[in-house]
Amino acid sequence: MNRELSIILFDLGGVLVELPAQPIPADWTDRAPASGQKSSGWLTSPAATAFEKGEISASRFADEIVKEMKLSITPDEILARFTFWPKGLFPGTKALIGRIPPQYTLAIFSNTNELHWPRLMTEMGLEGCFDHYFASFKIGMAKPDPAAFRYVVNALSCEPSEILFLDDSQMNVDAARLVGLKAERVSGIGQVEKVLAENGVLADSSLVLPS
Repeated sequence: MNRELSIILFDLGGVLVELPAQPIPADWTDRAPASGQKSSGWLTSPAATAFEKGEISASRFADEIVKEMKLSITPDEILARFTFWPKGLFPGTKALIGRIPPQYTLAIFSNTNELHWPRLMTEMGLEGCFDHYFASFKIGMAKPDPAAFRYVVNALSCEPSEILFLDDSQMNVDAARLVGLKAERVSGIGQVEKVLAENGVLADSSLVLPS
C-alpha cells in the first residue's frame, strides 16, 4: 500500500468505459471533415460544454449541436444515437476495482451528462462500486477547469497530494497536477492496472490485464 495516497479518483470514458473514437462521427455531417476536426470540435463546443455542466437540457443540446457542427442528422437522431455512445465497461473493470485494497477511498470524476449517467450507473452497474461520484452535470463544473478539481478535493476533505487521478486526457491530467493531485494519463483498463501497480496500490505480481 502507498501510504502517501488515500484516494483513487477515476475518469470513466476511455479509462473504465469503452468509447468509440469520436462522439460526433464523420458520417453525421455532409462535409468531409479534416482529420480530428469533429473530435476537437466537440472539446470546444459551447453546447457540449453547457450540457456536460448541466446548464442546458438534452433537447436543447441536440438542437444546438446540430447547428454548431452543421450536422446532417436531426436533433431527435442525435439524442437516440448519442445516448449509446458509451459502449460498456472494459472487460475486467469490476474485478480490478475489487482488487484495490479497502484502505483506499475510491471516487469517480467524469465529464458526463443526463443521457449517459443512468446507463453508466444502472446498465453498466457502476452504482455502489465507488465511495464518491462527481458527475460534471451534477456539480455544475467540468474538467479541465482547476476549480472543478478544487471542488472535488474539498468534497473529499483531503490534501490534493493524497489523490491519484487517472484520466485519458492529457489536458485534464495537466490541470489536476496544477491543483496538486498526483495524476497520470491512461487509456484502457490494462493501463489503469499498470499505473496502480507502479504507484504501490496493487502488487506487481497481481497484474493480469494486457496494457
